[in-house]
Amino acid sequence: MASKASAAQPDDLLHKAKQAIRERQLVIEYDREGVITRANTQALNLLGYSLDALAGHNEELLLTTTVYEGEKCQQKWRDLLGGKPIEKLSQFYSQDGDDVFVEAYYQPIVDDNGTVQGVLMMGCDVSPTEKRLRKAFAMMEKKSTALNQALQEAREAHAMREEMDRDLQAMAPPVTPIWDAVLLLPLVGIV
Repeated sequence: MASKASAAQPDDLLHKAKQAIRERQLVIEYDREGVITRANTQALNLLGYSLDALAGHNEELLLTTTVYEGEKCQQKWRDLLGGKPIEKLSQFYSQDGDDVFVEAYYQPIVDDNGTVQGVLMMGCDVSPTEKRLRKAFAMMEKKSTALNQALQEAREAHAMREEMDRDLQAMAPPVTPIWDAVLLLPLVGIV
C-alpha cells in the first residue's frame, strides 16, 4: 500500500508543477509548422486574444511581417525543429497593436524517437521594464546627439578663434621684450 501512495505522489507533483507553470507563466504551444495550438489564460489576456482567435494561426499573427520573414525568426524555427531550445526576448504585438515584450523560453517537444512534434513557449511579461529601458535609451541617444552637436560647435568655434588669433598676430606690429614684463613697441607714424 505504501508503494501505491509513493507512486501516485510523483504524478501528483508533476500535475501540480504543470498547474503552477500555467498559473504563473505565459504559455503558448505550437505544432511543428509553428501554428499555435493552445495558449493559457495569462498569454491570452496579455495579447488580447481569445483562444478561438489565436489557435490555428501562425506566430506571424503576433509579429510584424518584417520580423516574421526575417532571417533571425527563420533561424529560430530551424533551431527549434532541430531540437535546440531557445531563450530570448520576444517582441509580440497584442490584438490592439501594443508592444508586448516577453522573456521567452522555447522548448522543442520531442517524441520517443527524438522527432520534434511541437514547441512549448513559456515566458514572463517584461513589457513595463523593457519599455522603460527603451525610453531611457532613446533619451540617452537624444542627449548624446545634442552633446555631439555641441562638441562639434565648440570645435568649430575654437578653430575660428585660432584663425582670428593668427590674423591678429599677422596684423600687429612687432613687439620686442626688453626686460621681464616690459615690452618695446615700435613707434609708427610719428612726424
